[in-house]
Amino acid sequence: MERKVNTKLKAARVLRGLRQLDLAEKLGRSQSWVCELERGLIEPSDLDVALICRVLKAKPEQLFPTESEDQHEKLAQKGKSLVGSDV
Repeated sequence: MERKVNTKLKAARVLRGLRQLDLAEKLGRSQSWVCELERGLIEPSDLDVALICRVLKAKPEQLFPTESEDQHEKLAQKGKSLVGSDV
């Protein structure tokens, strides 16, 4: 599984003045679960997404990368590696 850090989720949490522990308590999860989610180590369930969106007052597309954003990021990383190599 490719690891994708979720900067959108973290930014929304911080904007609301919540620590990972605060968000975890509102979701009925552990702080380590929120940390792993933000680090891209785990995928949230549909129910988790709905709860997170409600707590952070946001839409799913505002918090979680879409497939097109993932593709754009992969292409950008590939371009960076090509520019840095002797082609």
